[in-house]
Amino acid sequence: MRYIVTLLLTATLLLAKWSTAPIDIKEQLIDEYKSFSFMQRENLKSACKLGEPFNLCYSLAAIGWKESMAGKYKVNISDPSCGFFHNNLKTVLSRAGTRDTSFNRNVACQALIDNFQYAAGEAVAELEYWRSVRGKYSWTAVWASYNAGWKYENGKDYAQDIRYRIWFLQKLWR
Repeated sequence: MRYIVTLLLTATLLLAKWSTAPIDIKEQLIDEYKSFSFMQRENLKSACKLGEPFNLCYSLAAIGWKESMAGKYKVNISDPSCGFFHNNLKTVLSRAGTRDTSFNRNVACQALIDNFQYAAGEAVAELEYWRSVRGKYSWTAVWASYNAGWKYENGKDYAQDIRYRIWFLQKLWR
């Protein structure tokens, strides 16, 4: 019962905060979402579904939206990161105990692009790791660390963007 009350209070606060989001951010997110194809919208729903068992439904969907425009752009050469959630290749290889070579980065990148569930699993592992480091309820720090690692201060704008996308999706899907 206590869990349900906490969950309801959290949801109420999140939705109330959406109403205080800057108008230009709201309009940008609405325009982006409207421009999505049917497949992009389904990708967001799939990300949410895969994240549900870990209490990461909206986080995964928001990250997928932010990182790859819901699956439209699955490679970022500058990071380098790949897949729907733009999983960092060095992190993926390290977690798997695989040597970091150019060939192995290419193989990992292709796997993250080709296999949505694998990419989601890696994103969940990364978020779970940062949740264990930053604290179970320190979502801003968790999202910032997903983006910037140990230099999470550099990821605070990213985290705020994820928060806005979560508020949007919660309002849309509830």
